[in-house]
Amino acid sequence: MPPTDTPGDTPADKPADKPADKPADKNDAKPGAPLADRVDVVVIGAGPAGLMAARALRERGVDFAVIDKKSCIGLPLACGEGVLLHEIEGLGLDFDLHEYGTLSRRQVFVYGALQKRFSIDTFELNRPAFERALAEPVLPQLRLDTRLLDVTETPEAVFVKTSDGTIRARMAILAKGPDDKLPRKLGMTSRRHEMVVAYGGRYEGCDLPDLTWRIDLLDGFGTLNYFWIFPYTATKANVGLGYLNRPGLGINLRREFERVAATQPSLRGARMTLEVGGSIPVSGALDRTFTDRLLACGDFAGHVGALGDGIYYAMAGGKLAGEIAAGAVKRGEFGRDALRVYETRWRAQFGGPLKAGIAFRNILDRAVRAGVALALVRLIPAPLGPAILFDGKLRRTLGLVDRLLPRLPV
Repeated sequence: MPPTDTPGDTPADKPADKPADKPADKNDAKPGAPLADRVDVVVIGAGPAGLMAARALRERGVDFAVIDKKSCIGLPLACGEGVLLHEIEGLGLDFDLHEYGTLSRRQVFVYGALQKRFSIDTFELNRPAFERALAEPVLPQLRLDTRLLDVTETPEAVFVKTSDGTIRARMAILAKGPDDKLPRKLGMTSRRHEMVVAYGGRYEGCDLPDLTWRIDLLDGFGTLNYFWIFPYTATKANVGLGYLNRPGLGINLRREFERVAATQPSLRGARMTLEVGGSIPVSGALDRTFTDRLLACGDFAGHVGALGDGIYYAMAGGKLAGEIAAGAVKRGEFGRDALRVYETRWRAQFGGPLKAGIAFRNILDRAVRAGVALALVRLIPAPLGPAILFDGKLRRTLGLVDRLLPRLPV
């Protein structure tokens, strides 16, 4: 949930006017044995990034613990739950992904009267159930309801202070979600994340017979914001609104969401059964995602696309972090020279699409301010998002345009 409210906002984490239904897949697992005070690696965060890191550690026989402040796996929801199918299939999961979501091959981008349709395999996760499957092999090492209070790094160890005591570890993997203070304290960056704040919910009673993913681009506050409808079934969908949370934004996000949702024919008569909302870092990765004994991944590291797509990046980064940490522990080799390989590898795997996504958003923002956004969107090929992921030439072109535009008058 957004950590601070812009003027006039209604916080997204307050109860809705009508109580939301409790999800049927709520995880009721409780912590087992007392939290260990010494481990080889402590993973901070039990979302997609932290769970993938934990799985990699377990596979390599490393002693570890996972902590998270939440009380159940997969909740609260803070995103649209959507992924590109082939990306997540490439992560080598040991269970059938298709049991935890819905495949769609139809997408439409809408900007005013302009509609652009295309086809690519997208997958709408039932994220709580999916994350429970991710967590299954590491449940003995998982401690929920455990809040991080501080992280201190010394030449000999990492000390993780929690609400249940302090853990001494040889390494820590930071996968706890967006945080502006801790990365600066640890010397990983000197800047703040730029955040998209999102609000919406799971809806039932929708009219989505063809399972088309819909993304509406919306003008406002000097940028293009977005409204999404991602179907689970013909009658159920994840629906949300994301705004770049710039200083002085001053909107009531819930009211704005309700206004846009009321314009969607497919949502007439539908009802929200679970609120979805949170803050999503969209300004790119930390300046450095490693220190002498720390690795950062997921939202904490800024492993999120510029329009909010982050589940795959979180999982890929978490898996790499677990592999690198396990190797460092087994060799007894720490320090920045030893851990630098982590950043080299994640940048090679998905750094290009992350940078290109930011360049594309910067270009769109500038087009909005110049009053030519509609013309630009009209020229953009519909499946631009997938093209950014796969087309190196396009990524280089976007980067060049992004670097040149600030030199031109708006």
